[in-house]
Amino acid sequence: WFETLKSLNSNKLEIDLSIDATGDIQDYQRTGGEWSKIKKNIIKYKDTFRNVTIHLTASAINFPVLDKWWDELMSFEIDVFFGVVHWPISMNLDAIPDEYKKYQIAWLNKWIEKKENPRSLHFRAVDEVKAILSTSKYNAHYNKEFKERIKELDNIRNENILDLDYRFEDIMNEG
Repeated sequence: WFETLKSLNSNKLEIDLSIDATGDIQDYQRTGGEWSKIKKNIIKYKDTFRNVTIHLTASAINFPVLDKWWDELMSFEIDVFFGVVHWPISMNLDAIPDEYKKYQIAWLNKWIEKKENPRSLHFRAVDEVKAILSTSKYNAHYNKEFKERIKELDNIRNENILDLDYRFEDIMNEG
C-alpha cells in the first residue's frame, strides 16, 4: 500500500490519517491497535509525503484526558483537524461533566503560552479544540449512556477505562 502511494504523484497526493489520540488512550479506543506501530507509520507518511494531515475524533473518551496525549500529537508537526462525535450519544462530549472540559481549556491555554516557538498549526489546533470543548454542555442522559456503554465495552474487550486515568473514576461515578 505504501509503495503504491509513493508511485503516485506525491506532490498532489493528500493523505489524511485518522487517529483517536496517542499512546494508551488510542489503544483503548481502538482495541487491537498498537500505538507504537501507528506512530511509526505516521512518521513514515510525514517523512515521505508533503501533504499529510491528521483527522482526530473528539470523543467522551479522549478529550477529558487530552493533556495525557496532546504533546505527543503536536510533536509530529502535522496539521490536525478535529471531528466531533455526535452519535452515538454515549461517545458525545456532552456525556462528560463540564468541569473536565474547562480543565482542558485551561490546560491548553497554559500549553500554548509555554510553547517556545509555536507554529500556526499549534494555534489553530488549540483554538479549534477550545471551541469544541466550550460549546459542549453536560447532559446527564448522555452521561448515563456513556457509563453503560463503557461498562459493556470493557466487559467485551476485557479492559477497564479506570486504568487509563483517575478522572474516569469520577466520570463513571457521576450522578
